[in-house]
Amino acid sequence: MKMKRKIFCFNMVEIALALAIVGIGIAGIMALFPVALNASRDSIGDNNAPDVAEQFINYLESEGRKDWSAFNALVPSISTIAADDTGVTSYNLISGNNIYSTNSAGYWKVEIKSNNNVDFSAIVKVGKRLDGSNNSIQDLSVNKILTSVPVAYAVSLVVEISWPSEIPYDKRQKRYYQYEIFKYE
Repeated sequence: MKMKRKIFCFNMVEIALALAIVGIGIAGIMALFPVALNASRDSIGDNNAPDVAEQFINYLESEGRKDWSAFNALVPSISTIAADDTGVTSYNLISGNNIYSTNSAGYWKVEIKSNNNVDFSAIVKVGKRLDGSNNSIQDLSVNKILTSVPVAYAVSLVVEISWPSEIPYDKRQKRYYQYEIFKYE
């Protein structure tokens, strides 16, 4: 006499529950992707912002070495710069750099590229911090003493780096820096 084997199969309810559990797990993992991408983008920006600020300040210092009065005309007072870059409509590449001048005083654009692809694009807002008379720089540190220095000899720059430049100003990441540049004699 042969014994019949009983074959156990999954029924439709069990299959539906298993698919629902797998679907919920995959949806939870997929929900983490945008968060991870934003965190990655922000960390790249946090790494690049100081480099962009330093590169831009080096560019401004080289312009100051060429012609100090032209340099002072190039960088406006921080109080006269527009609050955001909505008025910027054109960018012109400055020869030999990845820096673009704009049609709006106090604003520049900097791009970091690799293999002709833009990896990082930021708007740089730069202005001079002056005293009330606009003739000297307040609280400039000279030999560890806070003093006032005439604009003819030094400038104190306030630099704002905001990125990515493709999105509206109020939604960008921003970092602020302050530099002091002295006239070379």
